[in-house]
Amino acid sequence: MSKEKDCGIYKIQSKCKPGKFYIGSAVDCKSRKRQHLYDLRHNKHHNRIIQNHYNKYGEGDLNFSIVEQFDFMSMEHLVEKEQYYINTLKPTMNINIYATGSRLGVPHTPESCLKMSLSHQGQVSCNKGKKASLETIAKLRESHLGQPSSMKGKKHKPESILKMSIARKGKPSPRKGTHLTEEQKQNLREKNLGKKYSQETLDKKRATGRRNFFKRVYSIDGKKKCAYCGEYFDINCFIKHKRTYDNLHYYCDKCRKQKKRESKIKVKNNGGNISTNINKGAA
Repeated sequence: MSKEKDCGIYKIQSKCKPGKFYIGSAVDCKSRKRQHLYDLRHNKHHNRIIQNHYNKYGEGDLNFSIVEQFDFMSMEHLVEKEQYYINTLKPTMNINIYATGSRLGVPHTPESCLKMSLSHQGQVSCNKGKKASLETIAKLRESHLGQPSSMKGKKHKPESILKMSIARKGKPSPRKGTHLTEEQKQNLREKNLGKKYSQETLDKKRATGRRNFFKRVYSIDGKKKCAYCGEYFDINCFIKHKRTYDNLHYYCDKCRKQKKRESKIKVKNNGGNISTNINKGAA
């Protein structure tokens, strides 16, 4: 199955009456053909001439073909090409003899978007409660193989991130309560088997893990509160000194050294007391 878009000029022609045909343009002719057939089958095509012909002679009488194909063409040049073929071939099934009626690349106004949004509110999706067959799933999977993600190389705007964050607050994770099957676990093992991370990636993962761990501590302007002296200190010292915490109590560099000295003295004194007690017991 070809995954490339067929940009160009297409023709819809009657088989029993070859003199009746329609000329159109599209960035993706395959997608436009599917849209034409969908509208015709549901008796809601925008062109009444084609719709009446379809109702009388059936779908088998219409032949879809590409007149001229391009690798890529802008909207203006594509419309110019369509107008050229309309003037040259003089199609009998085109209601509009001018190719300026296309909305290709024309954005909707905010008022139009609001009207469309209000008109769809409360409507139930036609696919709600339905499950795609295995054959349909296989076709969808095949059509998407090798195609990059629509978000590849793009970044969400801060406004979009904020909206998504607000929308997800208070909602449980979609993966909550679900467990991976043994087959999925095995696939993940095989995929990651022998995979090695670069030193840069490992450093990033370690730094990110530490920062996420230390986020549980009360902080102000990115600084942590020392449990010993009560002063706030820079979080970067966590990266420099791994042992700056003790049972979720965090210490600045100065207090850490002081606490370490006190611990040594305490251990030394305890050791002396123990030896004294032992000697007294032996006596």
